[in-house]
Amino acid sequence: MVRLCFIAAAALAAAGCRTNVVRLPAGDVVLTETMLVGPDSSGKVFRGAPDGSTRITGAVKVGPWEDRGGGVWAAKLPLGADGKPVYTETLFVNGRRASRARLPDSGYFNPTVNVEETSCPSSRTGWRHTLSLPPEVAEKVAAVPASELAYAQLLFHVKWDVARHPIVSYADGRLAVDGAKMAEWSKWEKGDLCCIENLRSAFDAPGEWFCDAAAGEILYRPLPGEETLEAFIPREGLETLVAVDRASDVTFENVTFAMSAPVAAKGPTTLFSYQAAAFASSAAVIVDRSTNVVFRNCRFERTGNYALWFREKVRGGGAYSCEMHDLGAGGVRIGLHRWKKGEEVTSGVSVDDCLIEDGGRFHPAGVGVLIGNASDCSVVHNEICGLYYTGVSVGWSWGYAESPTQRNTIAFNHIHDIGKSELADMGGVYTLGMSFGTCVSNNVIHGVHSYSYGGWGLYTDEGSEGITLENNLVYDTDDASFHQHYGRDNVVRNNILVDSSSGQVAVTRAEDHRSLTCERNIVIWSKGDAFVKYGGTKSERAKIDWRRNLWWRADGKEEFNGTSFADWCGRVKDEGSVFADPLFADWKAHDFTLSPKSPALKLGFVPFDPSLAGRRKR
Repeated sequence: MVRLCFIAAAALAAAGCRTNVVRLPAGDVVLTETMLVGPDSSGKVFRGAPDGSTRITGAVKVGPWEDRGGGVWAAKLPLGADGKPVYTETLFVNGRRASRARLPDSGYFNPTVNVEETSCPSSRTGWRHTLSLPPEVAEKVAAVPASELAYAQLLFHVKWDVARHPIVSYADGRLAVDGAKMAEWSKWEKGDLCCIENLRSAFDAPGEWFCDAAAGEILYRPLPGEETLEAFIPREGLETLVAVDRASDVTFENVTFAMSAPVAAKGPTTLFSYQAAAFASSAAVIVDRSTNVVFRNCRFERTGNYALWFREKVRGGGAYSCEMHDLGAGGVRIGLHRWKKGEEVTSGVSVDDCLIEDGGRFHPAGVGVLIGNASDCSVVHNEICGLYYTGVSVGWSWGYAESPTQRNTIAFNHIHDIGKSELADMGGVYTLGMSFGTCVSNNVIHGVHSYSYGGWGLYTDEGSEGITLENNLVYDTDDASFHQHYGRDNVVRNNILVDSSSGQVAVTRAEDHRSLTCERNIVIWSKGDAFVKYGGTKSERAKIDWRRNLWWRADGKEEFNGTSFADWCGRVKDEGSVFADPLFADWKAHDFTLSPKSPALKLGFVPFDPSLAGRRKR
């Protein structure tokens, strides 16, 4: 690794890296390997140029370009360390991530029958998956020589994740890839979404590119009016641009981190499905075994995976007023996916006033902020949007196993327009496992749209315990505004839950212990039932302390699992609750101001201001 003090040698020579403030040069700092920030950088502030032009990047320029005619331009691929042309799965053209040749051009196709899985000793993974293609897809695949198919990739959406596999063979309408043995809960099925990338016969639209690995070149179709090309690929294998290790009190200010590689291995890439891209991804910047490392007014863009990861045994620090966009996976990871009892965990990290948008561009299951096995962290006043999966995820201890993920705060975030109807089983805020003292409050969540099921707003998943969810506004979700798979002693209090498409509340496992306390919430909808189909009567059979909630269907029709409100209250003992219009100013226009005459106030509902969610004005 290259040390930071040597990267900007000319700019730092006079200071000799002995001053507390190190002014980084304007323009690009182009890396050939990961930059190390170690103990010798402790106490320093690395400050970018005042004009905001300081950029630490793994970019490699592609060109010159040759017009091949027919709307196709070509350029040679750069050579890798082995002296051979690199293989790339990412290309940036004129400041944007270009679209890889893809079948279909937009949307997805479905296998015509369920995917066949067979043991295969000759497979690299020991298993082979074979799927039947629709005729229009099979025709395009059949048009490509077998030798070239090896550089194409099948992307297969598996509920909450996406598997990515090079094509092994094609014959008679059936495509084969080497895959992992399927788990019972994540089998590939005919209803799932698929596409094929880097297929020459799909290279047919302006703005698309194709990696001709056999010829060692990139082909590109310019957009209308695109007469010159400034094109870059990430340096092969350079997943991490900057690694901070065993440093303390280090600050980066006004620095851009851009164009990291999506994977370390030489492609074509194989990625097995896993939730939240937790096994697949690294980060453009990683912090390990350090204290109080801060990123302030920094920008992370065009990354191959997560933008920033406070990974192992990190204490304090965080990201403040940063912007992260065009991300290969998600925005910020905090903590490790695995934890052993007695190990020190990352703690006290903050993500405040950040914009995290347009993630999942290579690893679609990337999360806006992922807290895994970390404690006492805060995620507050952020805007998180444009992801294919969850906004904020907290936990990562399955069931009721002991967990170090405690006392985290998820508050005043604006989380919206996620899922994009491509993945499933997600939440605006998602929790997993015991998390005593964790508070999810004052968030505004809307526009959560899943492919098949599970576009939840607030989602306490397996074993969630000891969590308080209050003063949140949730609307425009595909499934319940609040859903608990199973958990213990969580509190859902003083929330506004509005007009989910298929039902408002779900509890999908009834257990012997108390699952929830659900009190002083306003639940309002325009059609359908109060309870989502996945919960059904389990919402009644679960041990839930219901009290002083306001329920209202806009047309005044009471639907509670097929019975009246009064019957339902009697069965579950929803003490002191009412079925009445809450008297919002205009809830359909998202004005949730309550009239002073609102019956919710008599129940003890405490009004809160949704406009406070999101980034604060600077």
